Amino acid sequence: MFKLELSLIISLIFLNITLFFLIETTPIELAIFILLSIVFIILLYRIIKRKKIYHSILNYLRDILAGNLNRRVYIGDIGIYSEMVVILNQITEKLQEEIITSKEADEARKRLLSNISHDIRTPLTSILGYVEALRDDLALDKEEKEKYLDTLVTKAENLKRLVDEIFQMARLDADDFELNFQLLDLAEIIRECLIDFLPGIKQEGFDMKINIPEDECIIYADRLSVERIIKNILKNSIEYGKDGGFIGVELSPFEKGFILSVWDKGQGIEEKDIPYVFERLYMGEKSRNKSLVGSGSGLGLAIAKKLLEEHGGKIGLESIPGEKTVFKLYFPGI
Repeated sequence: MFKLELSLIISLIFLNITLFFLIETTPIELAIFILLSIVFIILLYRIIKRKKIYHSILNYLRDILAGNLNRRVYIGDIGIYSEMVVILNQITEKLQEEIITSKEADEARKRLLSNISHDIRTPLTSILGYVEALRDDLALDKEEKEKYLDTLVTKAENLKRLVDEIFQMARLDADDFELNFQLLDLAEIIRECLIDFLPGIKQEGFDMKINIPEDECIIYADRLSVERIIKNILKNSIEYGKDGGFIGVELSPFEKGFILSVWDKGQGIEEKDIPYVFERLYMGEKSRNKSLVGSGSGLGLAIAKKLLEEHGGKIGLESIPGEKTVFKLYFPGI
């Protein structure tokens, strides 16, 4: 196509020059010849430029096909080609982002499987050890056997809780769950959740500061999800706030909704780790990977974040290690 157009324009230019020299011309005819020559030269320039653009786009697409997603085409403002090239560049950028996201997801999946394998294998190994000890009657007396059995039950319960959380996270990822939205009093739900944790809080000797409004704080949400969110955050703060011996809970209105703040004075979280706290099976360097007995699975915060986002809310974290670590949960109101 380009060769045909190029040949035609060159022929017309040659013909125009030939006629100019062979025919006696008047000033008007001379002007016409000059004008035609200029027009033909412009057309020739545009055809050559189009050919160059065509090959640039073709080479660009070949590079993209070969996997070079960093390649872009820059050809300036040339009418319809400009819009086409802009769209091609946007498609390439989108594809590059998708590939990066896919690689990150694949790496996260591998880390997830590695952590899950570790967190399941460790308690199972321990459980098998106790079972073999009981089977071989290695325990010295009845009291020791009872301790072994209590430990087995505790480890089995923690293992079941981990499996349940993994299953819950998988369902959330697959959108394989239903939310029963209804009008709820957030303040009342928080009080009910706190009651469930009071025995453990008292046993650990925590000081408490609770500030929950007496007035109703109405939200439109799924009750089971809200309870799960609050309990996961409370459990995390109690577990990792033991060193500080303090737990604080406050509910306050905020931007047509409510902010639930839960804080402790435990070891806290380093600033460099804060962006990763809500990742699945994230475990900080201190105390998060000792065993399932008395430690978190690393899924609780990820589940809380996912459920809260399903309700149009959001969660934030601020921490000064050794002084104060506060989770802030925003629940939209009605």
